Amino acid sequence: CFADPVVSGELIQSNEAQSNEAQSNENNSEQLREDSVEVAQTNPNDSIQPVQIPEDTQSDWDYMLNHCPDERGSLAHVWNYQYNQDEQALLNADLVGDGTTFGLLASFEGTSIIIRVRDAATTDSIAVIKTDTSNTLVEGEIYSYRLASFLGFQELVPASVPVEISGNALVKMRDLLEGERYRDERKERRRVHVIRLLNDAISNGTVFNGAMKPWLRSFIFNSEHGHRDRLAEADVMDHLHSGGPQPTIEDVRLMQFTRLYDPNGTYYGHIPMWQLAEDMSNIMLMDALTGQNDRFAGANLHVIAVDQQAEEDGERRGYPIFQMGDVRMLSLDNGATLHSNTGSGIRDLMGTRQSGTEVERFERESLDQLYSLARRVFGHGCETEPFEDEKAAIWAYFGVDGDEIEHAEGYLTRALEYTDELIEDHGEDVYLVPIMDPIEED
Repeated sequence: CFADPVVSGELIQSNEAQSNEAQSNENNSEQLREDSVEVAQTNPNDSIQPVQIPEDTQSDWDYMLNHCPDERGSLAHVWNYQYNQDEQALLNADLVGDGTTFGLLASFEGTSIIIRVRDAATTDSIAVIKTDTSNTLVEGEIYSYRLASFLGFQELVPASVPVEISGNALVKMRDLLEGERYRDERKERRRVHVIRLLNDAISNGTVFNGAMKPWLRSFIFNSEHGHRDRLAEADVMDHLHSGGPQPTIEDVRLMQFTRLYDPNGTYYGHIPMWQLAEDMSNIMLMDALTGQNDRFAGANLHVIAVDQQAEEDGERRGYPIFQMGDVRMLSLDNGATLHSNTGSGIRDLMGTRQSGTEVERFERESLDQLYSLARRVFGHGCETEPFEDEKAAIWAYFGVDGDEIEHAEGYLTRALEYTDELIEDHGEDVYLVPIMDPIEED
């Protein structure tokens, strides 16, 4: 949502990693590697961003992505988490002290309880904190981001990490919410519920858990692809159906008029058809794997300006026009996930809920990474069973625990059944052809 002129937002945070030595095999009769070294290991609430594997475990990481579990033994030790610079900056935000102030979003935000974090000195918005409600699970926000990072398209999902609200930050948040009232009955009940949890944490000296995400600028919802019936008729879906034409460099102009988000007006953005096809395929694959239940409600699929800027340029219907330039699709809201064994995401991917939404083509890297994960979690396509300690480390990597593991494994199982069948039936046609690949000469 746009809260400042052509601006809007979201947030990040987590726990500290511990260090342990590389593990031996079960009978300890020999080392797993001649160059065995100490490597970072996480506690059950940590996870990792794959592009930032420490050098001393890189060879193990490469091996793990390309091989079945085998006599080398468990590779649980490579599933650690390293925060990047942007994430660390959010982790360092002074939530407890006077360095930040809390507020609420000034415009449409659905029924979620979202806290806006500003830098006290500059008043610049720096982050948002999302809270658990009956329809929003903060672990789902974190899992979606980490899974997208693993599959190779983290630019489509805002960074999200756990944050523990403690001390004076609890009081700041409680006082803010006590001064607010919502007309929507569901949201008002959620406000009261969050206040009760904050008061409990204050009284007991404990913490309140949320998901923190960075403040984003210049994005808007996209109803053309954000409703199932409209998505089914969208031109991009022709390129995502097997047997259809591969997407081209054709320029697609996306347009959205809004009187919900501030500033009101008409937003224009441009994206090549091949990029739109990749983005939609990846987001819908992620939704299937996370049990997403709320993607196509109308305002839960967004586009964002690549340079996070939009310029006012004329007028339409008495409202300003904003030119966003080059845009990408954005999966902004990811909390309606991991709730149960079912989810509409897999049905949308398969087209069983609305004919025409089925996705039968994917980026090769996304599927390769998916099958790497399946080998380590299930031994998928392997003759050996996965190691239980490695499975536990994998789900800790993604920030998933408890009953959520069963749900996540269920989504993964159903998605694999679908992609296995597609590959068997259509072979290479399941892959989107990279538009930037050089043309081979005779």
